[in-house]
Amino acid sequence: PTSSDENIMEEEILYDFPVVHNKQVEMYLNLFQGKQRKQFTKWLARSGKYARFMKNQLAINDLPKDLMYLSMIESGFNQRAYSRARAVGLWQFMSATGKQYNLRIDNYIDERRDAEKSTKAAAAYLSDLYAEFKDWHLAVAAYNGGPGKIRKGLKKYKVDNFWDLAQHKYLRLETKRYVPKLIAAIIISKDPEKYGFYNIDYQE
Repeated sequence: PTSSDENIMEEEILYDFPVVHNKQVEMYLNLFQGKQRKQFTKWLARSGKYARFMKNQLAINDLPKDLMYLSMIESGFNQRAYSRARAVGLWQFMSATGKQYNLRIDNYIDERRDAEKSTKAAAAYLSDLYAEFKDWHLAVAAYNGGPGKIRKGLKKYKVDNFWDLAQHKYLRLETKRYVPKLIAAIIISKDPEKYGFYNIDYQE
């Protein structure tokens, strides 16, 4: 196709989360297409199971629908996911945060594993983070690293955005990589074939 046709095709993909292209995002685009291709293919397939419900829930809360891919990088869309830090479920809630957002967590029941309830809780938490930081990259970094950590960092280094904060030896590596990882996941998930992911068997 001519370059003008290519531009038309490019424009068809709309993001409602602020997508940037930089070296860190590029690194994850390469990783997902290379070493982690098998894993990413699994994640894409599983996304079919949750996409409609998650997008609806995010839309109800006036949040970017692309935030459903936060669950992808948190748990690979796996309700039974459990991390070393004891975060649980699709949205990898820690126990304290889960309880703060009205999830029942006791010896009998753990609603962090309930797709519907945990998604509602994640939407409420993300709404609160965005209300505080007024910036999606910072809100998402706070989801991973904790709002207190982000709050203190912005003050300490007199910066007002995630990328400048990430330049300093302050955030954990996981938090520094979290935003670029999410952006790369969004970019590929919205146009898998462009990145070599064909015939994905999306779950119902």
